[in-house]
Order: sequence, then structure tokens, then C-alpha cells
Amino acid sequence: MTEFYKNLRLESIESLRYSKLVTEMLINNLNIEKITNIQNPKNDIFIILLIDRNNRIRTRIFDFQPEDAVFFRAWLGEDFPDSEFELVNKRHPEVTA
Repeated sequence: MTEFYKNLRLESIESLRYSKLVTEMLINNLNIEKITNIQNPKNDIFIILLIDRNNRIRTRIFDFQPEDAVFFRAWLGEDFPDSEFELVNKRHPEVTA
């Protein structure tokens, strides 16, 4: 077993999924067009629209527990601060009078 593999086995699932996303973007020369984060009561869903050189859209969907989504969201914000970001908060419904 290589050192690389040993180290990856110790990483969290959100870190591995983020690494996979960034690696795919680099290999295929993709850019983030838009990030949508849907916060449900029991999970966070990230829908990421990627665009290639030919202006074709690809989507990637990630599903995390709320406590794990915090890291994924922070990494996206840090590495892609200029990307359009939409938050759909269904975790805390609005109170209507």
C-alpha cells in the first residue's frame, strides 16, 4: 500500500469528495458556473453547475450531513469566491403571521 493511499484513507468523506471535484475540474478544464446549496432539515445538498470550454453545462451533486457540509461549503467559498452562490434554506422555515 502506497503512502498516498494510506493518507487518503485517513481523510474525511467531505475532503475526499471535494478533492474529487477539484481534480475533475482540473483534468477536464472545467469552471464553476453556479453553486446551489439546499439546506434540508437532515441534509445539505450541493448542486454544482460546471461549464466546459464549449459552454456545455455539467452538474455534480453532493449530499452531506449538515455538520459535514460546513467544511465543503467553506472550501468552495475559499477556492471559488467569485462563483455565483445560491442558498436555499429549508432547515429553518420562515414564520408567517
